[in-house]
Formats: sequence, structure tokens, C-alpha cells
Amino acid sequence: MIISLFVLLTLSSCLQDSSKESKVALDPALTGYWTGKAQFSNVDLKKEVGKVPIQFSISADHTIKGSIGEAKLYNGTMTIENGRFDLVAHLEGKIKADSDLEKRFIVLFGSVPKGNDIQAEFHLKNNLIFDFNMRQGGVDLMKND
Repeated sequence: MIISLFVLLTLSSCLQDSSKESKVALDPALTGYWTGKAQFSNVDLKKEVGKVPIQFSISADHTIKGSIGEAKLYNGTMTIENGRFDLVAHLEGKIKADSDLEKRFIVLFGSVPKGNDIQAEFHLKNNLIFDFNMRQGGVDLMKND
């Protein structure tokens, strides 16, 4: 019974309210082309892959695409609430060719920018519920229009 309740609560918290999806058009500060260098929190992973380039575009039509390292970032969605944003996108390919690091999703989150830069955090995951092997880190992003 307790496990069933836990699973139900976990799944219900992962469902997004459709009224909050992709409100990029409401905040033009986020639309544009963003670049930066992602750095992992894990010391061993930081040594293995180093800083990883990240680049993505957020279009006024809500299209989000780009890359992190050598992995393609696509089918992105964004939610904005209380001055914070959450970007979730699919990943395809390895982050670095000579590394085993390959994940299915990136979650990037931070405060909505007031200028042309964002300090954000990211999670690389294989699922969007709970991933024991999640890799996280930080990134300083600059808007390049």
C-alpha cells in the first residue's frame, strides 16, 4: 500500500500542467541563441570529460534545439514559474566520443535572466522520474544574438 501511494505521488508530480508548458513567448529574455561551457560536479567525471560546450536556441515559436558536447539536444520544452525556468530536452549520442557518458535527457534550470547571461544548473538523466546515475553540474550561459 505504501509503495503504491509512493508510486502514485511520484508519477502525479511528474505530470506537467499544460497551462505552464513552453511559455517562452511570454518572456523574450529567454529567446535567442545561448552558449556556454558545462562543468560537472563529480571530480572524476570532471577529469574524464573536462568542460563541455553547450549551445542551444530558443525560438519565439517555442522550438528548443542545440547540443551539449557531441550529443544532440532536441524536442525541448520550457516552463517558467516564479522567476525561474526549467528546460527539459531529449539527448541523442554521447556527450564526448571517447567517454561512456550518454544520457537520454537534459534538465537545465535557473533564474530568468535580466541581461544576456544565466548561471544555471543541469542534470543529465536517463529518465525524468528518478535516476540513480544522474550527472549534474553548472554552466554559465551567454546570449549570442
